[in-house]
Amino acid sequence: MPSEKLFLDLVKQKNKNLTKSEKLVVDYILKNKEHSSYISAGKISENVGVGESTVVRLAQSLGYANFSQMKSSMQEEFINHQLNKRMEQVNQTIDKNNILFHSMNADVSNIQQTLDNINTYDFEAVVHLLGKAANIYSLGYRSSIADAHYLGVSLKKMLGNTFPITSNGVMLDHCLQTADEECVIVAFSFPRYTKQTIEIADYLKRNNKVNLVSITDSIKSPLVEISDYVFIASSNSFGPLYSHVSSMTLINALVASVGQKYPERVEKNLNMEEEDVANRRIFYL
Repeated sequence: MPSEKLFLDLVKQKNKNLTKSEKLVVDYILKNKEHSSYISAGKISENVGVGESTVVRLAQSLGYANFSQMKSSMQEEFINHQLNKRMEQVNQTIDKNNILFHSMNADVSNIQQTLDNINTYDFEAVVHLLGKAANIYSLGYRSSIADAHYLGVSLKKMLGNTFPITSNGVMLDHCLQTADEECVIVAFSFPRYTKQTIEIADYLKRNNKVNLVSITDSIKSPLVEISDYVFIASSNSFGPLYSHVSSMTLINALVASVGQKYPERVEKNLNMEEEDVANRRIFYL
């Protein structure tokens, strides 16, 4: 099938040949564009009330090789241009003379929404997991590089066994080869959900049996269905890009909680860190 053929084009072209059940699936997809672009065929069939084979057959009826190819086409059409759409919506709804107020208040709201959504039992369980883990890897690509790096470096100073993975290389290879059920992966992914992050997290969960903790923006995130623990960090913004303020705030809370729960271990590692930077004369002060 030519790559330029997108989902809506094919629906319009082949609509008269679709069965009633297949049209129900199309109707659901069009009413839930972003959500349906990331969930499985089984989940779509469950939501629509048809058999999973109907969803798979729809993909074939539209000319796709399989459901996976149809889902990629849907993501291309429904998701890839959402940044421009967000900017257009923002320009239509806010007072351009008071963007500072709107933007900072949006982040205050993001933090509050994130706090409201956190299950404190899950949060404490994750802090416990981090403390007993053989190794911790913080995973994030593209827009989530800063999140993964910040958590990784912070916990490295405090616990000594944390490694940020923000690009391909030796650290990723080491994680893929050696991480196991005694290790924790903390994965960050925000729209448009970098494929590499999802694929790495999924591989490590299925094959290495790691403990997977995800920090993402929505239940429609592909990380949700493969994670042991999920924290939803609200990312609304008045700009074309998503805000990571609540994610960073959540990281601060995790770091603070680790410091409180494991004070002797953290103090020992921080003293070693201070001794090292003093010997190397890294800072002016």
